[in-house]
Amino acid sequence: MRTTKANWRLIVFILLIALTLFELIRSGNRDGDFLGYIRAANAVLSGNDIYLDYLNTWPPLFSIFCVPLYFLNKISPYGVRILWLLGGLFGFASTINHTAQLFFNKKLGWKTSEKHLSILNPLLFVPLLLSFRFVLDNLANVQINMYMLWASTLCLVLLDKNKIKLAALVLAISISLKIFTIFLLIYLLYKRHFKFGAYALLFLLILNSIPLAVFGWELGIEYYHAWVTEVAPKSYLPTSRNQSIFGLFIRLFADLPHKNVVDISLLQLQIDQVKTLTYLTICLFGIIPLYLFYKPIKNLKSKGSLIELCIVYTAIPLLTPVAWKAYFIFLWIPITYLFHELYKTDYPGLKKKGRIVFWIGMSYLIFSAEIFVGKWFSDALETIGILTLGSILLIGLLFRINLVYHNK
Repeated sequence: MRTTKANWRLIVFILLIALTLFELIRSGNRDGDFLGYIRAANAVLSGNDIYLDYLNTWPPLFSIFCVPLYFLNKISPYGVRILWLLGGLFGFASTINHTAQLFFNKKLGWKTSEKHLSILNPLLFVPLLLSFRFVLDNLANVQINMYMLWASTLCLVLLDKNKIKLAALVLAISISLKIFTIFLLIYLLYKRHFKFGAYALLFLLILNSIPLAVFGWELGIEYYHAWVTEVAPKSYLPTSRNQSIFGLFIRLFADLPHKNVVDISLLQLQIDQVKTLTYLTICLFGIIPLYLFYKPIKNLKSKGSLIELCIVYTAIPLLTPVAWKAYFIFLWIPITYLFHELYKTDYPGLKKKGRIVFWIGMSYLIFSAEIFVGKWFSDALETIGILTLGSILLIGLLFRINLVYHNK
């Protein structure tokens, strides 16, 4: 019976590989976010204002980072996109390996053994199935999120091996390119990893001085000022594609022209009022992790630390001003952990209810895709923040598991 199940998992895995390759080849002809990367680099090389292009919403260092991509794009637009997407897939495979090391103290392999965990093992294979939608979303939109996830998990593995400087450098690079992994730095600082935090802040200072050297002091400072005061604030978008807490609150409470397929507005507040309301709500609920996470944990592989890290990873797409569907690839971490906890460990009084909450949350995250419900219903579900709600269910379940664990 076990052999039959393993064979079925192998067949499904081969189908996933085939679908991934098909999407990879097809996405090589798409612009996606990659068009913005090329335009940002072009602005650097031509001496134009990097933020004149509405597509550039990233910190100034990112535009410089994209310059090699610009030259590769000159040689072969299709080739550079394929190379970029292959790198992202390699990064996600490495992330699965890092997850196996952090959660199960094993390396990724084809066969499960004392030192290795097979990709076909349900502990990894089921979460891979559940996260696969977001892998495809990243390919279809030619995005950078799998690289960011990879960098964050690599940082944790390096930190666990006490390679503090290298771990800090990896995380500092990811923060400097696309800010949202800063939540991991904040968490680690709160857990008193001060030496790591000091190196990370030092590397952040060094990395973000590069634009000052490239553009000149005055223009570099002007770019950072423009990014903080103009570019980043404009990213609070009400479109249904924005599945962050900010996007949901704006659709619910802001006085904005109705552009989504359904109107869910409950109030007609000004956008600044909605932002204030959102920050107040986040701060109010943020008291919970501030209290629960106060005790320092130095061992990143301890159960308490893993639960907390899963909460942080679930919160990352929720707390960024803009979170497209592809951002929810970060849920790979909590999905993997929750599946293990709910099916492989014993939580009296929680397992049955926990599984129900888990699968409701996963149904929100997976079956809201166009392929299952069609474009109009998918847009309607995203307007009500279906991915946001699914993530909130997962984060609530993680908090519940955290309480049960500490009360054992």
